[in-house]
Amino acid sequence: MNKIRSGEALRRLREERGFTLRGLSDAVSAAIPMDESVLASWEAGEFSPTLEQASAVAKELGVSIDELTGGEYVPKLRFGEVSGEAPVDIEQQLELHHEESRRLYERGRLIVKIIIIVEAAFTAISMLRGFNLLALALEIALIVCLWKGKAWARWVYVALSALGIIGDLFTTARYSSQLPIWLTVILLLFIAYRIAVCILLGTNRAVKEFLYDQSMD
Repeated sequence: MNKIRSGEALRRLREERGFTLRGLSDAVSAAIPMDESVLASWEAGEFSPTLEQASAVAKELGVSIDELTGGEYVPKLRFGEVSGEAPVDIEQQLELHHEESRRLYERGRLIVKIIIIVEAAFTAISMLRGFNLLALALEIALIVCLWKGKAWARWVYVALSALGIIGDLFTTARYSSQLPIWLTVILLLFIAYRIAVCILLGTNRAVKEFLYDQSMD
């Protein structure tokens, strides 16, 4: 979740409904503990709410979680009298949302794990051609940071994969007539893998869910 966008959305909705930070924290605390300082940090873009916290605040403001968090929670969940839904329906939607988030997390975890395993294998193979301690250290650091959900590591992987695609396309086009067929096939498969990495890390919802949850741990 974009913390700045979420904080701006919270501040706008709170002011539109005439709540002070203290007033909103007191109102929300009837459902779950919510200190005024937590809301202040949220609005300042320094805090990411849990689903339960976002749900409680959204219900008090009469909006969806999607609206409250700046358009980054899906599916949209409506709360209270504004939506006209009964509490039982709201609880069912929350359960469905939890289940969907869990499925996305597990799917994203598997995808990232496969990428890391493949990258580790490529690193091991490249080491057979010459041991480079610095390159190995950087590769390990990048893998660890990606697994921990660091946003910069994700985009570094995308950038490196894009560069790899360009390099492999150049090599294939320039030396295709000189390369054996089996090597050309391997290069094409490697290019396809790099493209898949760019797409998965850059756009896949399940990967985003996993990396976001990892960054919150």
